[in-house]
Amino acid sequence: MKREYVPLYASISTSAKLADLGSDTRRLFYTWLLAQCDAWGRIEADARVLRAKVWPLLDQDVAATAAALEDCCRVGLTVLHERDGLRWVQVPDWEEKAGKLRRDDRVTKAGSKFPDPAEDSQRPSRGLPDDSGRIPGPVREDSRSTPASRARARPEESRGEPEQSKEEEPPAGAGFPPSPAAPAAARSAGRARGKRPKSDPDPGPASAPIPSALDTPEFRALWAEWIQHREKNDPMTRRAAELTLTKLERMGARAACEAIENSLEHPKWTSIYPPNSAGQGSGARGDDARSRETTLKELGLA
Repeated sequence: MKREYVPLYASISTSAKLADLGSDTRRLFYTWLLAQCDAWGRIEADARVLRAKVWPLLDQDVAATAAALEDCCRVGLTVLHERDGLRWVQVPDWEEKAGKLRRDDRVTKAGSKFPDPAEDSQRPSRGLPDDSGRIPGPVREDSRSTPASRARARPEESRGEPEQSKEEEPPAGAGFPPSPAAPAAARSAGRARGKRPKSDPDPGPASAPIPSALDTPEFRALWAEWIQHREKNDPMTRRAAELTLTKLERMGARAACEAIENSLEHPKWTSIYPPNSAGQGSGARGDDARSRETTLKELGLA
């Protein structure tokens, strides 16, 4: 639980307990310890953790931290407690001075991760931290500790050691059969990378070669105009254009030009009919079964 500040009363300057500490370094340790306690004035009684939290940038090792905590307990500024293998430091006059100012409803509801000393027998711990930072007695690893927190709590042990490389995780989906949507997703990814689809787009009617028998300026102009006419009604493919040119080639260049001119006069026509095709006089489109049969006969295809 993050604590941003702790109130200090002016009476700390005339505290007899603070004056009884063995050195100014230990007085500094106590005042900085207050800022690291939770909203109930409690903190873990592990000299390694305290060193990393209270004065990480000062040249004080774990042994000096354990000695400073022992001195604070000796004069009564702090009290050590233990329950179920969990050991913590309690500032005894916290409730009287800082407790009410440090807790709001949200913090009070969350509670402290350390037990309330008032709920147990208030029996003292079996001893103070030794040079290793641990209190004598069986040690139970706190379930809340993590490798990351233990590394932060022991900076002097990890200093200079090479950082272990993080094991690479297998790629997503490794070891599992592909889903039914995998092929479709792969095709979509290929199109997104600019790959051409399997079927190329139709090049269009303009790419169809004009037979040499029809290759005149007049026919070329009319043929281009017919392509534009079809684009407005029913666009042709290259294959359709090749078939149409084959039929027109059998008619001859002059008759083919007249047939195109005749068909261009009818905005809705999508086929080419000679001027004398049946059905024109009545205003029909010329694409009924009778007119088609007549046209095929004239082209020699029926």
